[in-house]
Amino acid sequence: MVHLPKILPSIARRASTSNGPIDTSRPNLVFRKAKVLGKSVEDLRSLNVPVPKFRGEAVFGIYPVREALAAGKRTFFALYIKDSVRSRSKDDERIAAILDHARILGLPVKRLTHSQFDKITDFQLHN
Repeated sequence: MVHLPKILPSIARRASTSNGPIDTSRPNLVFRKAKVLGKSVEDLRSLNVPVPKFRGEAVFGIYPVREALAAGKRTFFALYIKDSVRSRSKDDERIAAILDHARILGLPVKRLTHSQFDKITDFQLHN
């Protein structure tokens, strides 16, 4: 029997399927990002960024992922982590705990760029 470290529950943020986001009532940050980059929303959405295909449901955010791992009620296929977040794992115990869980469960940890996460989450918040 595998004993996983205790993770305290947190607030869930957002879930998505391989067909796209479930919650469409949240404010979309694509408009702000387009303005900052000096591009139109259409240009930003049409960028050809390769993204992985998901099996099942995707959970985004440090706290939702921690809680999903702690609950142990989901089947996990992989852990996708942003390059900039991976580099903080030595300083951030939340990220270290997620990576420890992934290692214990034998999950492949795959690195994605910020642009890939933007595309996957439809420009919603992700960290």
